[in-house]
Amino acid sequence: MDKTDQKWLRVLAVHSSQNQYSVPTMSTKPTEFACPSCNNHLVRHKNRYGYFWGCCNYPECQLILPDAEGKPGKQRQTAQSTGETCPECGQGERLVRAIRKGQRRGQTFIGCSRFPACTYTEFVGNQ
Repeated sequence: MDKTDQKWLRVLAVHSSQNQYSVPTMSTKPTEFACPSCNNHLVRHKNRYGYFWGCCNYPECQLILPDAEGKPGKQRQTAQSTGETCPECGQGERLVRAIRKGQRRGQTFIGCSRFPACTYTEFVGNQ
């Protein structure tokens, strides 16, 4: 936050104490980054876990991106179906997923759509 932002927040705090304005809880400062969903601008926010990027058109557009060194990160990919049934339970569908945490972060695996009821996993060859 630069000095102009701090000055602006102080002015708002004074006016809000006089019930003229409310102090914003999130930054609405436009950036040069466009929302991939609706083409409005993205805004950098901070919560207790750190920074993240959200669309200024919230709640109509609920896109959230991680922060990657002050810039919007990549959107997390959803599980992709293989079209095959699970060989372990016979009811679920095999899904291609990516590991999000730990030493194997970023590696892909195939798992059952019925997880945690079915714990079938098979690692794809990018180990």
